[in-house]
Amino acid sequence: VQTVGDRTNSRARLVLIMEDGSDGDDYSLFEGVNTVGREGTAVEFDGDVYLDPYHADLVVEGDLVTVTDQGSLNGTFIRITEPALIEHNDTFRLGQELLRYEDLSRMEQPSGEADTDLLGARPPEGTWGRLVQLMTPEIVGNSFLLSGRFVTIGRERGDITFNGDGYVSGRHATLTRRNGSLYLEDLDSSN
Repeated sequence: VQTVGDRTNSRARLVLIMEDGSDGDDYSLFEGVNTVGREGTAVEFDGDVYLDPYHADLVVEGDLVTVTDQGSLNGTFIRITEPALIEHNDTFRLGQELLRYEDLSRMEQPSGEADTDLLGARPPEGTWGRLVQLMTPEIVGNSFLLSGRFVTIGRERGDITFNGDGYVSGRHATLTRRNGSLYLEDLDSSN
């Protein structure tokens, strides 16, 4: 969403981003509530099967735009323009990939007898988290262990790559640990 000056009385515009990162159609947003969805809304994307019929509200108040998801199945995501704090169990979208961050120190450990070791592989030394690729809310795909101060994600280059996702840039984003917190930063990706 971009706020604009007085352009035919609209206060902001919603811009569709194409796979190559170029701008697609744009939609004027007006002062007050602008409903977005697949059918019967002010801003309508009738061919988008990933949107609920009534998906979200974009409320324009001067230069401020507030986004409220209306309980949609697939959620609503905002493109970040500066580093964003990521916390345990936060979900973010990178290209077409839906990823959940898990802080290993916050994950529940199974309990058992005090003198019994847990069967299974231990995370390598220095591992502090993992990213889980979500296929559906109940089904996970790949899991990626996180270690070091920086983790770069991309389509062609990085510590984690998604080669088959045309919406992921060559080097798309970085996860950075700073002062015990994790930040997600976009690397001027196309999408």
